[in-house]
Amino acid sequence: LKNVNAGVVVMSHRGYSNGRLSVLLSSVPENYPTVVSDDTIADWEARENEKVCKHHGATYARCVPWGGRARNAQHSMECSTFQVVVYVSDDVWLFPEAVLQSLGWNYRLRDAGLPLACLTIPGWETYREHVKWGFASWEQCLTEPWRFEAVPPNPAFQRGPALHKNPFGAAMVINRDAYNELGGFDGRYWAHDDVFNHKVWLSKKWCNAMYYGRGYMHIGAQSWHHGESEEYVGSFEAATGLKAEESGRRQ
Repeated sequence: LKNVNAGVVVMSHRGYSNGRLSVLLSSVPENYPTVVSDDTIADWEARENEKVCKHHGATYARCVPWGGRARNAQHSMECSTFQVVVYVSDDVWLFPEAVLQSLGWNYRLRDAGLPLACLTIPGWETYREHVKWGFASWEQCLTEPWRFEAVPPNPAFQRGPALHKNPFGAAMVINRDAYNELGGFDGRYWAHDDVFNHKVWLSKKWCNAMYYGRGYMHIGAQSWHHGESEEYVGSFEAATGLKAEESGRRQ
């Protein structure tokens, strides 16, 4: 992987505010180039996010004017030139091996002839699961994230490597050739991953896949920071021309 054009891109919104951006960047090995796309609105808050990036050696790129979560997702792909993008939201924590393994599986599958658009990084949700891993509260996941290193791989991914219908937008590997050919993320619906997965499977060319291992822990602490009006949330049907159920049937 020494000569590949790959890196980590983070979609962030006010990530400094509860420490989650720092938690994520602390989990990215320092030898991987990292770019943070920040669509924080207030200038003073943007400066706080930039401080966090500088502290962790990440490149800061501000997304202006603000255009909702969908625009933040598009900007995340525009602010770097990586041909292979480890794409994460600012409310995940990565296992130490996650970047290396996800890039390795990406190239392994493509070298075997798979027309791979997007690779699912395996992971866990913490909001309901944290108790079984010994956390006293969900908030402790943010304050003591090093405890995650004792968590085993999620058995839901044991069948990997395999095709996988819907990579989760909080942590995935995107191949830019496929991304560009499919028109990228759509600005008409906030769930950028849902629409992109629709494009992948209905292209009759590209596909998504997954692998088994330890990837990410989704803390989910970003969700309440994207309060948006209906015009910015949009709809799946507006972006694809199909209702989600019909899209799912065709996929």
